[in-house]
Amino acid sequence: MGVRIISDTTSYIDQAQQTELNIRLIPLRVTFPDESFREDQVAYDYFYGKIIRDNVIPTSSQPSTWELQSAFREVIAAGDDIVAIFLS
Repeated sequence: MGVRIISDTTSYIDQAQQTELNIRLIPLRVTFPDESFREDQVAYDYFYGKIIRDNVIPTSSQPSTWELQSAFREVIAAGDDIVAIFLS
């Protein structure tokens, strides 16, 4: 039994630290008028280029309740406790 950290992608914990410390990140969704994607599925160059090209600031939304519930259940099923750190 251990303690696992679950956070959202606004923590920007790099992949090496995620792996080393067994941290689970749950992505936010980013929405432009013409497309929507998970924060972890887009390159920063594309994201910031789109803001400049389209002259629009995207909106974002927190992970869904289903995504959070699934992550928590997986950790609990493995017998671990959870420390959850989220943007809001």
